[in-house]
Amino acid sequence: MNWHDCMRRGAITAAAMSLGVSAVLAADAAAKSVADLSLEELMNIQVVSGAKKLQRIADSASAVFVITGEDIRRSGVTSIPEALRMAPGVEVARFGSNKWAVSIRGSNGRFANKLLVLMDGRTLYSPLFAGVLWEQHDVLMEDVERIEVIRGPGAALWGANAVNGVINIITRHARDTKGGLASAGAGNVERGFGSARYGAGAGEDGAYRIFAKGFARDRSPDPAGGAGADDWNAGLAGFRYDKGFGNGDQLLVEGSVFSGRVGDKLTSPDLMPPYQSAGDIEQRNRGAHILARWEGGQGLVVQGFFDRQELRLGRLHEVRNSADLEVQRRVAFGSAHDVVFGMGYRVSQDETTTFIDTFYLQPAERTTRLLSAFAQDEITLVPERLRLTLGARAEHNSYTGFELQPNVRLLWTPSASQSVWASAARAVRTPARFEADGRMPVQVIAPFTPANPGPLPAGVSLAGNRTIEAERLRAFEIGYRNQLAPGASFDVSIFRHTYDGLRTFVAGAPQPQLFIFPPFVLMPLDAANRGDGRVRGIEVSAEYRLADWWRLSGFASRQRLDFHDQGATDTRTNGSSPRSTYSLRSAMNLAPNLELDLWLRHVGSLSALNVDSYTSLDARVGWKLARNLELSLTGQNLLEHRHQEFVSDFFGSATYVVPRGAYVKLDWKF
Repeated sequence: MNWHDCMRRGAITAAAMSLGVSAVLAADAAAKSVADLSLEELMNIQVVSGAKKLQRIADSASAVFVITGEDIRRSGVTSIPEALRMAPGVEVARFGSNKWAVSIRGSNGRFANKLLVLMDGRTLYSPLFAGVLWEQHDVLMEDVERIEVIRGPGAALWGANAVNGVINIITRHARDTKGGLASAGAGNVERGFGSARYGAGAGEDGAYRIFAKGFARDRSPDPAGGAGADDWNAGLAGFRYDKGFGNGDQLLVEGSVFSGRVGDKLTSPDLMPPYQSAGDIEQRNRGAHILARWEGGQGLVVQGFFDRQELRLGRLHEVRNSADLEVQRRVAFGSAHDVVFGMGYRVSQDETTTFIDTFYLQPAERTTRLLSAFAQDEITLVPERLRLTLGARAEHNSYTGFELQPNVRLLWTPSASQSVWASAARAVRTPARFEADGRMPVQVIAPFTPANPGPLPAGVSLAGNRTIEAERLRAFEIGYRNQLAPGASFDVSIFRHTYDGLRTFVAGAPQPQLFIFPPFVLMPLDAANRGDGRVRGIEVSAEYRLADWWRLSGFASRQRLDFHDQGATDTRTNGSSPRSTYSLRSAMNLAPNLELDLWLRHVGSLSALNVDSYTSLDARVGWKLARNLELSLTGQNLLEHRHQEFVSDFFGSATYVVPRGAYVKLDWKF
């Protein structure tokens, strides 16, 4: 099905459903509003990720977008990556029941290494490969208060690896989850899932909740329609405790444990004919964390966490323990200066078991440390009209030493409903453990062939380099927001990112391996900083309330990527992100107890991966059967039987496609 056919079918479907809705609503003038917040209140939502302090979206001098908990509920998504499709500039591609490629403004891949993801301020970034192992990080979706998405560098506040953006997943305060919640559901893709939560008060101005969830997801089909090997089941349990004090101080303590099994099929190089082998593989994930944060009434914030992750992927076994402590203070100097500053220290220690014929790390154990300090001054030049923000973060890491990441931002608010902003920033992406210490075979070239005329097979391997440097970004952005009317608003951002010192792999000297069986010639591809590139683009988002019972929201993102490796165009990098992405969501209340949500999106093709563009339609119907009982039916990817979104770009995982799916869910609050 081509793009025009998909759009035509989607438009016909949406129009027909909307006409039917109008008839229902004509008979029920008492329909409630689509969401509890008006558009004006949405613009006044306070976020912390843009400035490390609470501020209104309208006052943020950055490209910020908020996905609310209500957005998540009404979209019917069951995972954080799927929810991120609602944000402009965010690229989400699913290529298995348990694997996603998520990035912002290009450079997408399973281990997209220029995106910093946080959950309640705790980093989810993996030091092993760089990026986020999304299958290791889950959350009770009903407990997500909002997801703050910052497009563009946030390194001056959040540190290295916050290059193309920052995603901060913020869960609800324990006082907002008192009582019980039980949810259960099943479908053709979501084979079965269930969760339970209970919260209550705890002394004066204190509250807690405990929760647990589990799920089983079916395997995905391959492009030919056959069954894959990527079934997935996992469980999560945790708690959160919040305590308020009379002087404005707040204490948060939270923690969780998780365990999961992930299936896959890998094709691996082999030194014996036919020089590659394929087989099912199992990935095991286990871990736990605990986090504590103290927020003082005098602008003092102290946060620390301990995190333990265990990954078993075939013959790779990693156990990683990480501890982090950060102290932050906010001070006002007169009426013109609002200063936020702080320091942080993180230590991460890993123990790995690997095998030289598959994946190899040397040394097998490594401890890395990160020491950082930051300061940012928001200067009021003209009260309520013009503000200048100057900030920088200095870090010392175990791989590249000292790094400085500054930014400057300007915000002009000509009226209460408009804001114009501009920014310039520098950010770095520090090396991962694999890039410094790893070796991984990627191909075996048969002997007596044009590519390998010698008598021995040639084993091509990616090889780490301990002298590799940080990747660097210079970013320039401008943006404009306008509350056009009580029922309409839009936001536009234009950006230009310039990269240098990007990690590439260059051919090293051949190394005959004659004293092992079978003998072969090792052909290393050594990590190096030989790449550069440029990304330019525009992101537009808008919301429009057609009536009290109907709201539309959508975005359009366009970008142009131009990456090079030693003067030759890197087509893989240029073609692994879509040039255009469009989204349109419709939220309607057909009656006080009946909701209808439609979500139409289009994603451009990925030329380097031979992945065609696709258009998808999701639909959700929710019935409130009783005051505390809701039944919902969600259909996903309704326009096609299946479609492909990505191809594994690191390990030799099998190619899977995303099928049409549907599931039913029952929520009971007590």
